[in-house]
Amino acid sequence: MKVVITVYCAIFSLWLISYAHGENRTLSFVLQACQNDNLDIIKNFVAIKQSNLNKEIKIKGIDKPVSLLCLASNANSTNIVKYLASQPDIKFTSKKNGLNALHLAAIKGHNEIIQILLNYKSKININEQDENDSLTALTHAAYNGHDAVVTSLLEAGASIFMKGKEGTTALNLAIIKGHRMVVKILLQHQHASTLVNQNCQNGILPLTMAARCGRLEIVYDFIAAGATTRVGDALHEAIKFDHGEIITILLSAGVDINALSTQCGRSPLSIAILLQQNQTAKFLHQCGAKIKARHTAPVVDPIHYLITSDHEIQHTLVSTTMPSHK
Repeated sequence: MKVVITVYCAIFSLWLISYAHGENRTLSFVLQACQNDNLDIIKNFVAIKQSNLNKEIKIKGIDKPVSLLCLASNANSTNIVKYLASQPDIKFTSKKNGLNALHLAAIKGHNEIIQILLNYKSKININEQDENDSLTALTHAAYNGHDAVVTSLLEAGASIFMKGKEGTTALNLAIIKGHRMVVKILLQHQHASTLVNQNCQNGILPLTMAARCGRLEIVYDFIAAGATTRVGDALHEAIKFDHGEIITILLSAGVDINALSTQCGRSPLSIAILLQQNQTAKFLHQCGAKIKARHTAPVVDPIHYLITSDHEIQHTLVSTTMPSHK
């Protein structure tokens, strides 16, 4: 009897708030219930206003209104998500926001919510892209470093090859943010051998991206996973951003020390000299970099930079390659 009275009191409270203060006050009440995982309030709200099951609400921190399910997923309200997801007419995507419940849970790293939502695959597309950047739930999880969510999504069949508007992939964003564990999980995928040598953002190979960002351990991981060292600009990018340890690793892995950059047509030594990275230039020369390397026109060879400049390494390198005149 007490339970029945409590339920009716809750229903009456919602009705009274709606009548006295209008719909906005009611939605504020529901918003608080979602954030606190108060399932009774949500059930009563749905019972009173069944047509508003997919009502979109504006909340702080999210640009556009979101549905109750998306709100509960964002707030990690497991009980409410279980209840709402089971409703026959529930929509998993917010029309105005362009994000679905899976996206929001992935962004926040709510793995339990992810697993609940994945029980309703007939209602949700695991590879659905958001309307802002065309990112999937997997890409959002990778970007934010939520390795448990990444694992759950991959096990449920999420594609590792989906690309965003700028060509970004889950692997690409994990590299940029330095989320090594996410990278390692992605490299364990059955299609990792293809992924590791597939161009990502702006046509750059994953190994090159890792070298550019100075991700030492991730560079190790890529080489161990079979990333090709015969193409790409990994060495050139490591030199540009002065990542000495990565330069050493790449040379040990067999990167061509005289290969020309696909972007600027210069050799690694030319780049080092041009950027006045004296120690790097000396090291490259000691490792066999050619002073008179052929370049893509109109780029000139390293010897030109040495002769026409005042660089500290001029005498060190030129004296070993140019004949003396007596």
